[in-house]
Amino acid sequence: MNWRDVLSGTAQERPHTTAFRFHSEEPGEPEVLDWAGLDGRARTVAAHLAELGLAGRCAVLLFPAGLDYVAAFFGCLYAGVVAVPAYPPSRGVRSTERLAAIVRDSGAEVALTTGVIRDRLAPRLASADGVPPLRLVATDALRAEDAPAWRPPRLGEDATAFLQYTSGSTSTPRGVVLTHGNLLHNTAMIGRVFGLDAGMRGVSWLPMYHDMGLIGSVMGTVRAGGTMSLMAPSTFARDPLRWLGVVAEERATVTGGPNFAYDLAVERTTEEQRAALDLSAWRVAYNGAEPVRPASLHRFAEAFAVSGFRPDAFLPCYGLAEGSLLVTGGPVGTGFRTCAPPAGSGATGELVASGVLPPEQRLEIVDPETRRPVADGGIGEVWVAGPSVARGYFNRADAVADTFGALVEGGDGTGFLRTGDLGFLAGEGDARELYVTGRRKDLIIVRGRNHYPQDIELTAERCSPALRSNGGAAFSVTGADGAERLVVVQELIHGHGLADPAELARAVQARVAELHEVRPHAVVLIRTASLPRTSSGKVARHACRAAYLAGDLLVTAVHADAEPPAAPEAGPAAEAPVPDASDREAVLSHLRRTVAALLRTRPEEVPADASPAALGLDSLDSVRLLHRLQREFALDLGPERLLSLTLAEAADAVAARAADGTGGTAPVPLTATEPGDGPLSHGQRAMWFLDRMDPGSTAYHLAAAAELSGPVDPAALRRALGAVVRRHPALRTTFPEVGDGPVQRVHAALEPEFTETDASAWSGERLRAELTALAHRPFDVAAGPLLRVALLRRADGRHRLVVSLHHLVCDLWSLEVLLRDLGAHYAAETGGPAPSARPVPGFGAAVDRQSALLAGPQGERLRAFWERELAGAPTVLELPADRVRPAVRRAPAGVRRFRPAPGTAAALGALARAEGTTLYTVLLTAYQLMLGRTAGQSSLLVGSPVHGREHADAAEVVGPFLNTAVLRADLVPGESFTALLRRAARSVPEALRHAAMPLSLLVERSRAARDTSRTPLVQALFTLQSGPLAAFVLGDPAARFDLGGLEMRPVALDQPHAQMDLQLTFAEVDGALSGQLLFDRDLFDEATAERLAAGLCALLDAVAADPERPVALLPLMPAAERAAVLRGPHDTAVPGTSDVPVHELVAARAALVPDAPALAFDDAEHALGPDGAGPDADRVRAVRTLSYRELDAAVNRLARLLLARGLRAEETVAVRLPHDETMVVAMLAVLRAGGSYLPVDPHLPAGRIAYLLADSGARIVLTDSSVDRGETGDDPGRVTLRLDRLAGELAALPADPPPVRVRPDQAAYLLYTSGSTGRPKGVQVPHGALANFLAAMVRLLEPAEGGRLLAVTTFSFDISALEAYLPLITGGCAHIVPRRIAASGEQLRARLESGAFALMQATPATWRALCEAGWTGTPGLAMVSGGEALSPGLARTLLSFGTGTLWNLYGPTETTVWSTGTRVAEVPGAATPLGDPVANTRVYVLDAALEPVAPGAAGELLIGGAGLARGYRGRPGLTAAAFVPDPYGDVPGARLYRTGDLARRTPDGRTELLGRVDNQVKVNGHRVELGEIDAALSRLPGLSQGVATVHRPAPDAPAELVAYVRPAPGAAGGSGSDERAAARALRAELARVLPAYMVPTRYVWVAGFPLNTSGKVDRGALAPPAPERAGAGAEPVTATERELAVILADLLGTEAIGRTDNLFDHGAHSLLMSRFSVRVREAFGAQLPLRVMFETPTLEHLAAAVDALGAAGRSDGGGGRISRIDRTRQPGLPAPGAAPGGSPAGGKDALRALRAARLIGSSRNGS
Repeated sequence: MNWRDVLSGTAQERPHTTAFRFHSEEPGEPEVLDWAGLDGRARTVAAHLAELGLAGRCAVLLFPAGLDYVAAFFGCLYAGVVAVPAYPPSRGVRSTERLAAIVRDSGAEVALTTGVIRDRLAPRLASADGVPPLRLVATDALRAEDAPAWRPPRLGEDATAFLQYTSGSTSTPRGVVLTHGNLLHNTAMIGRVFGLDAGMRGVSWLPMYHDMGLIGSVMGTVRAGGTMSLMAPSTFARDPLRWLGVVAEERATVTGGPNFAYDLAVERTTEEQRAALDLSAWRVAYNGAEPVRPASLHRFAEAFAVSGFRPDAFLPCYGLAEGSLLVTGGPVGTGFRTCAPPAGSGATGELVASGVLPPEQRLEIVDPETRRPVADGGIGEVWVAGPSVARGYFNRADAVADTFGALVEGGDGTGFLRTGDLGFLAGEGDARELYVTGRRKDLIIVRGRNHYPQDIELTAERCSPALRSNGGAAFSVTGADGAERLVVVQELIHGHGLADPAELARAVQARVAELHEVRPHAVVLIRTASLPRTSSGKVARHACRAAYLAGDLLVTAVHADAEPPAAPEAGPAAEAPVPDASDREAVLSHLRRTVAALLRTRPEEVPADASPAALGLDSLDSVRLLHRLQREFALDLGPERLLSLTLAEAADAVAARAADGTGGTAPVPLTATEPGDGPLSHGQRAMWFLDRMDPGSTAYHLAAAAELSGPVDPAALRRALGAVVRRHPALRTTFPEVGDGPVQRVHAALEPEFTETDASAWSGERLRAELTALAHRPFDVAAGPLLRVALLRRADGRHRLVVSLHHLVCDLWSLEVLLRDLGAHYAAETGGPAPSARPVPGFGAAVDRQSALLAGPQGERLRAFWERELAGAPTVLELPADRVRPAVRRAPAGVRRFRPAPGTAAALGALARAEGTTLYTVLLTAYQLMLGRTAGQSSLLVGSPVHGREHADAAEVVGPFLNTAVLRADLVPGESFTALLRRAARSVPEALRHAAMPLSLLVERSRAARDTSRTPLVQALFTLQSGPLAAFVLGDPAARFDLGGLEMRPVALDQPHAQMDLQLTFAEVDGALSGQLLFDRDLFDEATAERLAAGLCALLDAVAADPERPVALLPLMPAAERAAVLRGPHDTAVPGTSDVPVHELVAARAALVPDAPALAFDDAEHALGPDGAGPDADRVRAVRTLSYRELDAAVNRLARLLLARGLRAEETVAVRLPHDETMVVAMLAVLRAGGSYLPVDPHLPAGRIAYLLADSGARIVLTDSSVDRGETGDDPGRVTLRLDRLAGELAALPADPPPVRVRPDQAAYLLYTSGSTGRPKGVQVPHGALANFLAAMVRLLEPAEGGRLLAVTTFSFDISALEAYLPLITGGCAHIVPRRIAASGEQLRARLESGAFALMQATPATWRALCEAGWTGTPGLAMVSGGEALSPGLARTLLSFGTGTLWNLYGPTETTVWSTGTRVAEVPGAATPLGDPVANTRVYVLDAALEPVAPGAAGELLIGGAGLARGYRGRPGLTAAAFVPDPYGDVPGARLYRTGDLARRTPDGRTELLGRVDNQVKVNGHRVELGEIDAALSRLPGLSQGVATVHRPAPDAPAELVAYVRPAPGAAGGSGSDERAAARALRAELARVLPAYMVPTRYVWVAGFPLNTSGKVDRGALAPPAPERAGAGAEPVTATERELAVILADLLGTEAIGRTDNLFDHGAHSLLMSRFSVRVREAFGAQLPLRVMFETPTLEHLAAAVDALGAAGRSDGGGGRISRIDRTRQPGLPAPGAAPGGSPAGGKDALRALRAARLIGSSRNGS
């Protein structure tokens, strides 16, 4: 076979079908060429070439883009002439030189062209130097009548077809020899990979002298027999919209181009232009010929999503001219995949797969030096063998030997093509894909390291939007010293607007140096469109290098090193002396040296005009710089000002300070803290209070464990520790309670706890346990000491050291100070130099400084800032948990340690520097993004500890300076990570500059809702530690610390208690990151924490690779896990389920069992006997019945009647008939006639019926006189057929089926569902979906043949399809009961207990009604529940019967009844699982960006597969919103339906329904899912069912949760006091399993629930709760309540407290509640636990607790918990009537004492 056979064969088969179109430069009708025309024109050209005697010789093609090129090319193939595709040369010298080289190399003497080109070129070529003589033949002048005289020559597959000239590494092009066989094989492979056939519609602007344009677009179309529209490359380049416009107009299925084409299309089109395009038919968007960049594809997909473009259309491919064209690609419809390059390869960034390996060829990855295959996954040269590989280069024996026929060392002797490309394979088996990393000859090798130019070019272009995408070239040049140097050339965009392009060049140099660890010698910015490129548009790096060396580039700006940069000097440099403050230049040099030391770089690399933040200093280094300025120059700029000043401005401030005392005010220095009592800081108060709440908690312990190397002197260590404690007052501090609250008491002497233990005989397991116990044994904060050191001696002479402190006296900075001092004193004790004796201030002075700051103007500024910052912010982070959050937080801690990849850490650091921010901000932003997307929140708060040491005099102080700053994030899904980071780079420093506001004070002022189940305001913490101890405390094995000559190596400690739900800590160690995730084990499993950590690492990797990617598309799980989540239980493929429509399946059953019962109608009412006995099976079955024969005849006759009335295919027929067997007959008849039925409930209001008829366009109405009362209207265009009046006509019609065939995609029925706008939506379900559903139900439920189904559902509810059709396709009987029977639990019970039925399907409401009617199960019955959630309580009841099988099915109308199903074999936990997808169905849980959510996280349930409806009739907007392209399906054009249901995947793979997305409500700032409360209510033993709603008594009133509850039979529900008591009991029970904010405050007892027509609870129809009586219960009732109200009014400063008021709503806070506890103890002698006050903060509950404590005390005979408090006898406490120091106290103290005495006395008297 040859190409003449291919083209002429197609011309004979489809002569007048369009083959090619050509769209010229100007818009208008295209030129068209059909297959016969192309064949004729090719014959004409071939005949003339034969006359010229050119067979077997070369002819150059010099045509402009157009159909003449196509005809001439195939004319050469017909004639056996070797075509040489080229292009008419321009007037440029290079263009003519290239043509001359091609003519010389090929030996061509003839060139084919057009008459116009011939006349223009002939004189130019004749006068040009070096161009061989060339005869120009104009093919457009040839006569068609010459063609019949032509005789085709004999051509085999080995005949040369054409020479494809490519750009060689030298200046001379090389001609690749391609045979007919090469091209036949390769185009067949292209057709298979691209899925091309005669129906393809393509568009191509690619040049026809290039292999992609000629072979891929032209020859590929001819091979497939499809249609291709062509345009000139210049048309595309001038206006890419023209390309896309043709794609849209012609509904093209295949088109594409190199990577730059997709970039150009985004750059040159507007949002409005994209919105006007329809690219939904585009099925294959190929991308090849240059490196494929993921960012380009993401950008294009995002930009053209509005046009209907689907990302799964992307088909990256790889090929080269020497392989004909295609080597790898596809599979089609799968989009593109990416992965990171192998470690150590030198390649960076995210790589795009170039497709799977073709079965037709062999591909090997070979070491180019050894010629041996590389290891799996390794990078090597790509070698290809197979029929597509060309013969070689024309007349180039040397090049052929080097490139073709290469042998693999140790191989089987197969000759391979060496592509010169480097790459690797990833994947398994047939799914292995090729990843190309670059060209071997383009590799840049500097100082022995490989660098890929495309990676460097990508880094450069990302530096600024002023740099053109895909407009850069990186290459190396040789310097005068012989060393290789990197040069980067980059195009600027037109109109870039840069004031100083050279500054941008410097930024590019710095970015490349940081990210790739190679510093460009020069960065050259050139004009737009001046970068040298190949003829196909690829970047020509070699030509660019030559132009750079020759000085031919059109340079706009350049930044170059004068000489190679010197290496940094090795070894530590001696610290330079502090310069004179008045010498501004000397100070600036000093600052640059200081910053260079912090950045570990050279001073000359530190620009003077950059701020610390822009230079990349982290927060800790910035503090060190701040302290240095304070210490060396007595200058206090404050952190806010320092971070905003450039180094030059800071030097100016120093000089100004020296000159006139301006430039900042030095703080009042901290003073020594003398022994005695002092106040607590706000942070200490909060920690003390939490310790009181939970005395055993270790959440605020700070501990480190280490292995010590070398001999240890324990006595010296003990003495050293004592010296350290004497030096630092905080280490001698305790926190007793005095008067109304705690004090921090500094002792003159307080020995630390130091223990030495012989652990030589301990096992490793015991050692770990003892270390943990020593570290986290609770402290007695009142008695102390709050520092413990334990030394454990091991058998081998090694030691373990454990240091443990309470956060009340230290923070991590303090621990570093402590260990540094301990090391210095230990060294002195063991013979070293004496440590510094300089006194250190105490923390008490810092407390005074804080109080003064907060009381002054700065405090007001802080309060104003945080009020603005937190306005509208959510105070709850709703992370999906593995368990219900305990009502009271215990927070046992789990820990997960991890390390991000070293390359990721470096890239993130480079990103931070490029954006002028810090690594801290990058990591924080990523963490916030992960939390927000995991929780489904666009706004969230994260806490972050800040050092609190803005002043240098605090640097050496031990104390808890640490505060938690609240950092807000507002996520915008469409923005890139870089954009999010830029906002964070502005907001985070601003928040940190205002971090002096204590968190506890912020909580009190924010009035955040108090909830004992979680920490207030923030529930997630983020820390980046960068000091010497950072990784040490995290247990990173790489960390080291010197302790006076002893090397400390960390031993990991697991913390028993967590401060927050999640605490993420990163530490920097030698440029690498170490991470630790601390989590609350009450909420999260170990596996969940593992997934969170892995997901964070995946997110960081993705950010490092492509920070411009939209945040909504960044992965939150590793690629393997993401693939597993997406794969899920989706192996549901069952072939053939959609092929046969339901009416044909019923007809086939009728042929098999004609006399069996098919349909029965049962409206009998059965009475149950006194003993509950009902009718037997025979009596139940003795009802009106149709046999299958009768059913088939009735269906066929009615179908013929419909056809006779003009029914057209897919026309909607409204069926409004009684709820009996005639309804099923009518529905089947409509299907049999090819129509689509609309069931109309006879009981609907007339207005609703009129709407359905009008919206559906139903022209024919099937009805009955018994139900039709004229509601169908008198529309003259409507045909109303009353079947009872047409009985005679129907009987006269033939009973055989009419000759109508329906397609699977043809509409079967139309059902209306409620619309959110109040306007119902008509769902169109096709035959294929209905047939697939029924086949799936047969497979799932396995109904017995001939079984009877009790049909209880109205036919306007989609689940009735199962009841009507499933029995009929399995030979069974559908036993239909009317609505009044279906609504009666007793009547249903009577039928089921007869034993007549094998299956019943119903909603949970119906099953519940059955149970309440006394039904206790039916042996062998299949109980199918669906339509709404099957509560665990109802499942428990149904399973308890021990009879039959229970099924839970789920699915919306839009996916054809049921999409998932499972047999429920055991009582479910929190929710009944949905089960796996049914046949040919896919179910995903996705976020708003259609990305998979991690297991446990909530997302929307989306369904795809064969069950999808067409959409909503006449509602394209709603259809497009609900039915979205399926990004994960394997079928082109597949869609997913957005159900609006909230679901989650459990870690073990089950899917649980959480409720409706629109049932998600906010109550007091908490996000509440009503379905979760419903489930909790329904699980309570005393309730039959519960439904929660949100109620607002008034528009401005706060929302309250109301529970509507129905008591279980026999349970109390009553009224009055019984009802209130029951409500309290319910509230208490729910509080055990639900967070406090989810416990309803109101309870309404109901006898039943309103249901909608589908049998589901109608929340909207629930009556609002009756208003509570004004003032009822507001006044205190008991004596205890009244006394407590007086105390609280005094403390709160309010007039009155209601007995049920929440105290925190009146302004209570943690410290006030602590004082309240003291007052209660004074008044009642009762120690009221603080936890009680937070769990139940109402007067009513607190009084009850006090009374209960009193009762317990009396029952103990006075020796229990109640004892009189005599303040006069307690040492250290002032008497009630005296203030400290003996001065008279105020009247309040005396009043409290008198009141206490009176109450104690009255309690003794029993009054």
